[in-house]
Amino acid sequence: MGIKEDKASGEGLILLLRRELDRSLWPLPCTPTTDKATRAEGISPIVENKRLFVPFEATWLGEFKSELLGFPNVRFMDQVDALTQMLEWVRAQDARPVPEQIAGPEEMFDDGSDWQDPDLPEDYDPWSGL
Repeated sequence: MGIKEDKASGEGLILLLRRELDRSLWPLPCTPTTDKATRAEGISPIVENKRLFVPFEATWLGEFKSELLGFPNVRFMDQVDALTQMLEWVRAQDARPVPEQIAGPEEMFDDGSDWQDPDLPEDYDPWSGL
C-alpha cells in the first residue's frame, strides 16, 4: 500500500485555524511536490546529524519517537509528515540571504555600543512591546 496525502483534512484545518486564530498566527498552506517517504528521506540528514532536538520528557514524546523510528511502516504518519514539512521550511529559511542592514533593538555599532534613543528612559526594554 502506498503512502497517500489527505489534502482535504489539511484544508479544513487551515480554515478552522483561520477562524479561531489571530491573523498573525495563521498557518501557511503547503502543497507538497513529493510523497511523504521522499520528503522524509530529504530531511533524514538533519535527524541523522543530530540537529533535531526534542525534550527529554513530554507526554507526546513516546508516540512521536515510535512513529518517527517506525516510519514508513506505521499506521499513522501525521507527525512525521508535519516534521518533514517543518524541517523543509526551516532549511529554506536558513538558505535565504541575510539582509545587509538588520535593524532592530539588538543592533550594535562599530564601537560595540548599543544604540539608545535619547527620548527613551534608560531602562526601556524594546522587547516589552511598550
